[in-house]
Amino acid sequence: MIKLFMFLVALFPLCLSSSVLWAQTTGVWTSIGPLAGTVLTLQHDPFDNRVLYAVTYFGGLYKSTDSGLTWSQLVLPSRQFLVYTVAPDSRNRGVIYIGTFDAGVYKSLDGGRTWTAKNQGLTDTTVQALAIDPFDAKIVLAATDAG
Repeated sequence: MIKLFMFLVALFPLCLSSSVLWAQTTGVWTSIGPLAGTVLTLQHDPFDNRVLYAVTYFGGLYKSTDSGLTWSQLVLPSRQFLVYTVAPDSRNRGVIYIGTFDAGVYKSLDGGRTWTAKNQGLTDTTVQALAIDPFDAKIVLAATDAG
């Protein structure tokens, strides 16, 4: 039962609907960026809590290596991509997946420097949410417009 609960928790990434990220460390909320549009998804790296990934509406995918103080935009396979979600793999360091609008799922083995399409058998390529089974990284779930 605990295994199932932990997996269900992993299914629901932290989704925000503001135009900037805020952090509270000393009782006061402070803007930490990225200033690139509405933040759709925020995920931490399971191997390094200082590493954060943020997906922004029309802004792309951003990575912070200093707990959100600074952000850099990751290069995607195409500038035409609209990224909906990001899912770091909790079993394999540096492996992250992204779900896109009309381009499917992409996987990076190097923390987001390079990407490979992982769409075989995927009939709907608008992927709005992703989850990786924390006990078996070969199982990746994708939520699409078609269900």
